[in-house]
Amino acid sequence: VTNHRASSARRLATHFDGLFRSLPTLQLTEDKTTSLVEFFQSLEGACASAPTQVIVFTDGIEWSAAVDGRAFVAGKATLPEPKRPFLKGCRVEMHGVGQLRKGSRSDSLQHVAPQWRSFLEAAGADAVKVTGAFFDF
Repeated sequence: VTNHRASSARRLATHFDGLFRSLPTLQLTEDKTTSLVEFFQSLEGACASAPTQVIVFTDGIEWSAAVDGRAFVAGKATLPEPKRPFLKGCRVEMHGVGQLRKGSRSDSLQHVAPQWRSFLEAAGADAVKVTGAFFDF
């Protein structure tokens, strides 16, 4: 969400409203990888060009070449330390959504939100908000 007319909150709200309303009817399949780290790194140009609000709805599980997802979920792996402040100029909100696999416990994921908060702050985000218990929605 930026201060440009094409990506203003008012214009994007109508698109997201329809998407969120349709989520319960969508047949979503599990991806084998998720690289939120690379996604955030890709925002460097947008963050540098204009004040930008980034809103991410995610389970918060990094599962990429940089982080083993199983180890991350188990609390045995951490997010990589950002090498530079690539999110300078962006305000970032991460809202936890997801569903536990059968037999999994949400209390084992309490380390996820603090790791993302630390990562986003170290990456230079102007403001960081991390909500939700990830998976436990």
